[in-house]
Amino acid sequence: MNNIAQFFNTNKFKTALITIAIRTKPEYDEVSKNALLAKIFSVSCDKYRTKRDIMERLENMKGAVFDVSVIKKGDEHIILFYMETLCIEQSNLFEEFEFLREIIYKPFVNENKFDIYVFDREKNRLLNEIKSKRDNMNEYAIDRCVEEMYGHEGFGLDCTGYLRSTEKITSSELFDYYKYIIKNCPFEIIVSGNVNEEEIKNYLRGNFSDVIFRKSNFNKKNEKYRDKINEVTEVADIKQGKLCMGFKTGITFKDKEIIPLLIFSEILGGSADSRLFASVREKEGLCYYINSFVYKFKGVVMVQAGIDIESYDKTVETIETTIKDMINNITDDEIKSAKKSVIKYFIDKKDSIPLICDSILDNIIIDENYSIDDYVKMIDNCTKNEITKVGKKIKPDTVYFISGRE
Repeated sequence: MNNIAQFFNTNKFKTALITIAIRTKPEYDEVSKNALLAKIFSVSCDKYRTKRDIMERLENMKGAVFDVSVIKKGDEHIILFYMETLCIEQSNLFEEFEFLREIIYKPFVNENKFDIYVFDREKNRLLNEIKSKRDNMNEYAIDRCVEEMYGHEGFGLDCTGYLRSTEKITSSELFDYYKYIIKNCPFEIIVSGNVNEEEIKNYLRGNFSDVIFRKSNFNKKNEKYRDKINEVTEVADIKQGKLCMGFKTGITFKDKEIIPLLIFSEILGGSADSRLFASVREKEGLCYYINSFVYKFKGVVMVQAGIDIESYDKTVETIETTIKDMINNITDDEIKSAKKSVIKYFIDKKDSIPLICDSILDNIIIDENYSIDDYVKMIDNCTKNEITKVGKKIKPDTVYFISGRE
């Protein structure tokens, strides 16, 4: 897409939302810089030097909500600026855009580096956040499984950052990186709500002209498959083992096959009626919980389960067998139920202005223009044969297990 901005004009909501996405494809050491930049963006700029200054300004803008985070979509790590404001009558949002310009373009800098007090404080916050990742073992296990699958490729990198690379970052080095992404990285601007589209476009032409026409292409990489499954075990002070199995398909969100893959995963492990729940938990009694989901931008099917240490081998074997047995043995009732669940996932987005904007960003990244209704139609029209075909593409890649101490 090569537009000034993407708009979803509606009076359904009482708020309007601006999202500005800076799209990066970082190397290993740059991931931590993205994470630290997001923290600094969220608490200071030259005009509003403290978090309190920012909060006071937001309060004067009808209690607007502002945040900055880093999200991952496929191999891209995106610095996402989020600003939601009350919008009963049609608005041009000039005040909100001016605030975002101050945050993005005019950071709090001294002697060609970020203010050292703000930098040190936010760097320590990030280091503490990285150290605490193991506090949630379920999420940690999934992140580590993805890391083992893709290594230093963008999708394999943790957008929270890494301890050693964060410790090495200096204020001047981070400011140099900031200048690089502002000058070179594509910006995507998405506006949703009851807004005056033409006035906003004219404003952006005058105030964001340096970034609004930068191009970035969604490049599909050929998936690499292993000759032998990668098995990784880590030991931690936990009573319940955390098992993650990552499967590759070579399918991406841009491919039409993503729809049957979502349906296949829903049948496999999307509910208490799923194949995995029936075989691994109810029949074999091997796990405390089990489910599956899809990373849609990479077509990765992830299975996660809580198990006892002694159940590891049998659980892995049963999961693999369940997938193989399911491929040519899917029932019409299972398809009907799975379609209903996947359709609900898309339909629910219509009731959330942030999820609407997120769907628009997905379209930008894959260079498509699908509406939520388009996805619903594709799900409805998906056939058993298409679901079976994607099932045959699912290849085991990595088994990651966090074991309790014996």
